[in-house]
Amino acid sequence: MKTPTDNFRYREAKRRLDLVTICKSLLSQGFSKKEASKQIGESATSLTRYLNAFDAHGFDGLLPKTDRCGRVTPQPSGFDKHVRPLLGGQGR
Repeated sequence: MKTPTDNFRYREAKRRLDLVTICKSLLSQGFSKKEASKQIGESATSLTRYLNAFDAHGFDGLLPKTDRCGRVTPQPSGFDKHVRPLLGGQGR
């Protein structure tokens, strides 16, 4: 049975596959990775990572390793003391 986490991981891998496909097309047209990244709107570092993962492992290489992808935005000092009460206890 699929879980919401599995669906997220699949959707993210599909998004990455679309980026890889577009990037490879642009590279074949003579664009550099940097130029392609600007056209696509994804960093050159991420595109390189996706291209390498896809070349090494196919679609499975594009699956996120965890369902906690991305970075957590750090909260400024004093957030818990000053801001969280205004949010009604919500937020990280």
